[in-house]
Amino acid sequence: MGADAVGTPRGRRTYDGGMHLIGTYTPPRGDAAGIHTLDAAGRVDLLVGLGSPSFVAAHPTLPMIYAVDEHRGLLNVVRTDDDTARVVQGDLVAGSAACHVRVADDGGSVVVACWGDGAVIRYALGSDGLVTDRVAVPPIERLPAGVPSRAHASIALGAGFVTTDLGADVLRVWSGDASPRELQRLDLPTGSGPRHLVAHPNGSLYVVTEYSGEIVRVTTDAGRLEIASRAPTRVGAWVEGDTAAEIALHPSGEWLTIGVRGSDVMASSRIRPDGSTEPVAEAPCGGAIPRHHVHDGDDVLVANQGSSLITRLPFDPATGALGPVTASYPVGTPTLLLRLG
Repeated sequence: MGADAVGTPRGRRTYDGGMHLIGTYTPPRGDAAGIHTLDAAGRVDLLVGLGSPSFVAAHPTLPMIYAVDEHRGLLNVVRTDDDTARVVQGDLVAGSAACHVRVADDGGSVVVACWGDGAVIRYALGSDGLVTDRVAVPPIERLPAGVPSRAHASIALGAGFVTTDLGADVLRVWSGDASPRELQRLDLPTGSGPRHLVAHPNGSLYVVTEYSGEIVRVTTDAGRLEIASRAPTRVGAWVEGDTAAEIALHPSGEWLTIGVRGSDVMASSRIRPDGSTEPVAEAPCGGAIPRHHVHDGDDVLVANQGSSLITRLPFDPATGALGPVTASYPVGTPTLLLRLG
């Protein structure tokens, strides 16, 4: 099986199509040691030691990885060439509970979203992939008493980007400038909690709501967002205590999969020809607290944060059926899976 979550770093092997990076929580919030790798043979190794790299992203052309340190509110830049992985820029200031990082498609910037204080930060990148500048976008102002701002994810939209705020129940559209300007704010239902989102070739964004357990289809005509449809994530009823986690798009473009914490299941929804969604199946995730997942060929890999386990479930692209678990890989407190190659 290779090293577990507290194993010895083995350096960087060639990243083939079967390699995944694993984000984790480290002590005192978890029991991992930093960013890990999972290879096609099911071997888990420590790539580089970092504090709570709960979300990581890779540069599109350079051997650079960007990792938040969620529990200290920081960003770290890791270089992974020459058979080594080393931090080349560390402890860059982000915001409280920095929980998501995304690299622009052109490799020119990184956006970090922060759950703790609602901060959204754009870092400019040089041609070497290093951070050269930091700009925080304007915060949400005049929220009702007791309503926090909880930025949680970003996604590219044209030259700019969209961020979710699961505390304020809004999507915010930003320009692609060095100092981003807010172009639009789209309200979602109160208490829904927009968490993560994916872009579809049909021009829609599909947003999973953490608290109400829905998939919200948002159209993006001319860069302006509008809610087109809402549908449940689960075939059955949303159970008290459930919270939705990650949403992932199957490579066929015909299916969405959603992790549901509480009931600890993976759920699938069909994308209809008109772009709306319909829940069709679900299966136990094989662990506890399915924080994140990715499609891997005909399977789904699930990072089960609560049971320190990554599980593999088969996925049928003809029917949307999931499971049962066919393999599992122990790794401390996994929070993210990122496929490389």
